[in-house]
Amino acid sequence: MKKLPLIFACACCIFVLSFCKRGSTSWNDDLVAPLAQGNLTLGNLFPDTTIKTNSDSSLSIMLQSPLINYQLDSLLKIPDTTITTAFTFSFAMTPTITAGSPLYFPPTPTIENPYPLSNGIQLKKAIIKSGKINYTLTNQVYRPITYHYILLSATKNNQVLDQIFTIPATDSVTGQVGSLSGSIDISGYTVDFTGINHNKVNTTVEMDSVYVARNASLGWLHQNQGFHAAFTFSSVVPQYAVGYFGSQTVSVHDTSNFTAFNSIKKGILNLNSANVSMNVSNQFGVSMRAAISNVNSINTNNPSNVVLNVQPNMFVSSAVNNGLGNPVGASTNAITLNNTNSNISSFIGNLPNKLSYSLTAQVNPMGNQSGSNDFGYYGTSFSAVLNINVPLFFSASNLILGDTQKLNLSGVTALNNINSGNLILSATNSYPFSINLNAVLLDQHKQVLGSLPISPNTITAPALNTSLQVIAPQKSVLYIPLTPALITNLQKAQYIYYTATFNTTNQPSQIKFYNNYTLQLLLTADVNYTVGGGK
Repeated sequence: MKKLPLIFACACCIFVLSFCKRGSTSWNDDLVAPLAQGNLTLGNLFPDTTIKTNSDSSLSIMLQSPLINYQLDSLLKIPDTTITTAFTFSFAMTPTITAGSPLYFPPTPTIENPYPLSNGIQLKKAIIKSGKINYTLTNQVYRPITYHYILLSATKNNQVLDQIFTIPATDSVTGQVGSLSGSIDISGYTVDFTGINHNKVNTTVEMDSVYVARNASLGWLHQNQGFHAAFTFSSVVPQYAVGYFGSQTVSVHDTSNFTAFNSIKKGILNLNSANVSMNVSNQFGVSMRAAISNVNSINTNNPSNVVLNVQPNMFVSSAVNNGLGNPVGASTNAITLNNTNSNISSFIGNLPNKLSYSLTAQVNPMGNQSGSNDFGYYGTSFSAVLNINVPLFFSASNLILGDTQKLNLSGVTALNNINSGNLILSATNSYPFSINLNAVLLDQHKQVLGSLPISPNTITAPALNTSLQVIAPQKSVLYIPLTPALITNLQKAQYIYYTATFNTTNQPSQIKFYNNYTLQLLLTADVNYTVGGGK
């Protein structure tokens, strides 16, 4: 329906530019000029859809709308985890320390650190998409020290994560403790969670050592001095993960936008039928038993809600791991909804602009069948998509479309030369509905300047035969009187807001729409115009 305001806008522009001064002579002239023409299609009434012609030349709209999109980083949550290394010195005599001398070695060359994960998740390996290790290091020794940190479990480009830090000394006079903090970007690292002997899960391996800094002067260690290191794995998002993702329960309640009927502001659409398939796709390397409930068609314009009376329950197998190049072969399942098994016609006929749902899914409902080889890739999901096919076979009561269009004629002075006249909209309608048109002019702040006085404002519906098909097109003529007040408002207007109200004929009978139906529009001007005279 968006061609209608465009016709008005083009009409005004062409109208004022179609006439010009002719020398300095003044006279009055009556002119009838064609300004704009176009066709209204059902694509304007149902944007974001595909119009399909059926075998009997009737029409259907087809569209696809996402409903559920549950991502890997929601299924596999890696919490922030802090790992600490700390020690204090205890001795009978105050020892001397020299530059480069060792202060601390762990009891064993390598240390295993557990990495706790909830929901029974047992990771074996992960490639990190994004994340960091935040560190805070404190030194109570009166000399600067060097801390060597090696995270043996983390590799990138065949290199182990290896960092050396120099921590300032504690001030021997003020007691101000030396400290160092910062972060290490671990994006792109592969982390092995299987421990030293590769027989564990959720376990990383590190090596630590502490030395007196090589630039330190001769000094002494004192009782209860020491060192503390805290490494926090923060905001870790996996690019890829493998292990056992637990037998957890996922619960999601969400609302998504539905745009197919966005141009329709109000009204009732009584559909004859609708066919919808809910296609579920599991791209996770886990099997899932999913229950989708409380699927709700929400129309915030009317407002009204219609709950789908089918509660889909299904088992969806694990996806197949095809490798990093083309990683996932999704496992799919589908449910067909029609007039026989659901209230889908009422659900779609509610003209929703939002859809809400609840999802409860049991992950690995039969336990660890993969042998701890569940997997997931970033960007993959458990998703549901609605594929909708609606025959254009309906009755419509007071369907209201509304839109605001840009219109700026403030710089056009030729409007001052119009004495009187009309804009004339001729409509040849072969659609089985009537259209009531209204339009309002708005200023730069979208405040109302005044209406366009369309009289009459109805494009009449044509007559139907006994099969409820259009017999012949119906012509209507609508007038917009160009009064001085309207011309003044046109010069100030920067926007035009219109509403179009649709009603199918032969209410409440449902009517089919065919591919030969059109609405042809022609806008002309019949004006008395002053040429010249310095205007």
